[in-house]
Amino acid sequence: MSSREQGEIFDAVEFSYEPSEWLSNGDTVTVTVDVDKDVFDEYKLKLESETAAFPVKDLEELQEFDPFENVTVTFSGYVPNGTARIKTTSSETGLSLDYDLDVDSGLSNGDTVTVTLLSYYTEEELEEYCLKHGLIPTATEQTYTVEELTSYAASLDEIPEDMLTKMDSQTRDVISSNVSSDWDAENGEIFNSADLLGYYFLTTKDGYESNYVQNEIYLIYQINADWTGYSKGDAGTFSYFYYVKFENALILDDGTCSVDLSEYDYPSWHSVEVLSYVNDYGYRPINKYGYTSKESIFSDCVASKLDEYTYESTVE
Repeated sequence: MSSREQGEIFDAVEFSYEPSEWLSNGDTVTVTVDVDKDVFDEYKLKLESETAAFPVKDLEELQEFDPFENVTVTFSGYVPNGTARIKTTSSETGLSLDYDLDVDSGLSNGDTVTVTLLSYYTEEELEEYCLKHGLIPTATEQTYTVEELTSYAASLDEIPEDMLTKMDSQTRDVISSNVSSDWDAENGEIFNSADLLGYYFLTTKDGYESNYVQNEIYLIYQINADWTGYSKGDAGTFSYFYYVKFENALILDDGTCSVDLSEYDYPSWHSVEVLSYVNDYGYRPINKYGYTSKESIFSDCVASKLDEYTYESTVE
């Protein structure tokens, strides 16, 4: 038989395989032969069998690998604006892999984020890419729970009593400093007491989480004092209202509360006449930094911010 005749017969035969991929040792592959009948009749050829079965063997076993073994997700920031970041270290597999994070911002403790495995520097499907290297991933995604984010206090009852005591102590130091520097002791202005009346607590509304100030705590006081004038019989008492404000109280991951006590505000710009009288030297007003009423403090410090903040009050 000439080479040309052999070529014609060879071209007249086609083979198909079932299954042809995703094979494992021990599987069976069926080979089916399809021939050009005219060519076979011309050369008086006949197939002994149109199919044959072959066992799969000697395939190299795939090695499983954990694609997340060298992956960590770190969380940082403050609730409810925590952020997530993927960190990876080198892998012994030699694969070029990338990872996608479904959510990376706006996180709170208890939320979950999902990391998905991707093939990198290739357009091939991930599984096919891994199989070419004799590897198969044990998973293609993994979920992580957000934890250990610091949160801003969202209500007054989250501020523990010991922190309120510290804020009260700091406030009394501020009041004492104010009395020492601004009160006219020589002319009979005598500080008696600062009575804590309660708290205003403000926290940001939903939609305003980008505010720099997430919460505000106002300690409200009534200042009580005596006064004596130059003339006989010039004496009496006066009182007014005062506050010190602290911001951004944090609830740490161990449940403790943190407030920067060195950062505070007080009504150093709001002066009121708390008393006036006439003596031998004429009209004498007594002015103090503060407010004549609790309602005035509420109006300036709370009501003016209700577009962006909600509030609680323990001030009667």
